[in-house]
Amino acid sequence: MEELAAYDPSWPLLFEQEAAQLKQLFLPQSVAVEHVGSTAVPGMVARPVIDIFVGLFPLLPLAQYEQLFLYTDYRQCPAEKAGRYSFYRPALQIAGYSLHLLPMAGFYMQSELLLRDFLRTHPKAVMQACKIKQAAFAQCCTDPGTYAKAKAALHAQLLGTAATPHRAPPCTGGEPAVKQKPNTVFFPPVTRTS
Repeated sequence: MEELAAYDPSWPLLFEQEAAQLKQLFLPQSVAVEHVGSTAVPGMVARPVIDIFVGLFPLLPLAQYEQLFLYTDYRQCPAEKAGRYSFYRPALQIAGYSLHLLPMAGFYMQSELLLRDFLRTHPKAVMQACKIKQAAFAQCCTDPGTYAKAKAALHAQLLGTAATPHRAPPCTGGEPAVKQKPNTVFFPPVTRTS
């Protein structure tokens, strides 16, 4: 398991670069790409893994995405939650990538997005979360399962106090690109040209 690291301002830049590549990879599907997890929250300690949610319309069968990623460094891994597909790309230099493909329907109500938005606007909660994460990591750094349970309990506690949910424009597949919060990239469908 990777060590916890202090917040690195390059993490959002790494996300932006990866999001641009994912946009091309998923053409012609309608795609929303979001930076989630601890690396998406300024000031948060984190394992150097950029968590990315990709909302897709439609979400195709897993086998099609496995084929799509066949010649990339991404490898399919077990999804932590039902209704999504997960892929992982190990760190080549600064950070690894954890990619989660989800259906566009309900995409912006995912708890990870709500938690990210809450933490971005509540610096005291970030400080509290950092202390809890560091203590949990120190106690179970050799047992990823125990650390994941401690982190899940923290997330549940923070989500219980989260303010208003994140609202995003609906994706009908034909609208122009819209401007959203930082580290949010929306790509309307585009047709490929040969």
